[in-house]
Amino acid sequence: MMGPGQPPQGGGYGPPWPQGQHPQPGYGPAPKKKRGCLLPLLGVFGALLSIALIISKCDSSLKQPPAAAAQTDTPPPGSASSAPTAASVTAADDAGTEKRSAQFLVTLKDATLRGKLATVTFLLKNDRDKESAVSSLMMFQATTEDGDRGTLDPGEGSCDGAAPPHGVFKCKLVYAFDKPVKELTVRVGATLRSDDAVFFRIKASAK
Repeated sequence: MMGPGQPPQGGGYGPPWPQGQHPQPGYGPAPKKKRGCLLPLLGVFGALLSIALIISKCDSSLKQPPAAAAQTDTPPPGSASSAPTAASVTAADDAGTEKRSAQFLVTLKDATLRGKLATVTFLLKNDRDKESAVSSLMMFQATTEDGDRGTLDPGEGSCDGAAPPHGVFKCKLVYAFDKPVKELTVRVGATLRSDDAVFFRIKASAK
């Protein structure tokens, strides 16, 4: 007789142990094989491959030819998208230029810089339902490129009165300066606030 858990003696029949737990070979299913480090190695290899692809893309973008970069950053000369030059930004206002102040639609009718005298004529259009007062001393200021302010000559000019409702008022200003004027900026505004005023840049004609 065999006790529980004892191996069979001689020609015993079958193992008394549960299936898969016999300690000797030839009994029960084969033990499972270990996968080892194959899966972790595959994961590391995949990560390294992804990093290599990212570095390759970055390197190719950094090596863009200078000509191509210039074409994307700088539009061709004469195109509509070209940025304005310094000369166009500081260009003089031509006769007929219109600008709207807080009180009037101001049109530069004529301007002349001759030696130490500057003569400027504006048309002030009043869009209101009532008249608007116009004062040459309160509404206008002329400044040269050196920052000198001219002396207004009321006798030669005519720019004081009232613009009729939905009408136009013609305003002629004459300024005298201490030295010949090459460039003049005229401010038109009824108040001291800069957002209520408009500015006209006038340059002496080249001869």
